[in-house]
Amino acid sequence: SFGISFEDEAHLMGILRAGLYSDKPLALLREYGANAWDAHRSVGKHDVPILVTLPTYDDATLRIRDYGPGLSHEAVFTVYTQYGRSTKRGSNEVVGQVGIGTKSGFC
Repeated sequence: SFGISFEDEAHLMGILRAGLYSDKPLALLREYGANAWDAHRSVGKHDVPILVTLPTYDDATLRIRDYGPGLSHEAVFTVYTQYGRSTKRGSNEVVGQVGIGTKSGFC
C-alpha cells in the first residue's frame, strides 16, 4: 500500500509548489485564468469577459477578475491550502479538477 510520509510532506509540497512549473509566471496566468473561466461557466456567464490586469512597474499587482460564485471564507482555507482538494472534481464541464492549480500562486 502506498502513502505519503508525514516526515517528508514538506518536501513533496515544495516539489508541487516550486518544481512542477517550468514557467512560473505563465503557469500562474494559465491556472488562475482557467479557474476564472470555470467560475464563469458555473454560473452561466459564458459570454462575460474575464478582466485581466497585468503587473506594471508602477503597480506590481496581477488582477484576474471573474464574475463567478466565489469561495466562502472556509473554502479559501480548505481548498487553497490543501494539495489535491478541488471543488470541481467529477465534472467534464470544467478545466480544473486535480487540486494543484490553485496553489500555483505560491510557486
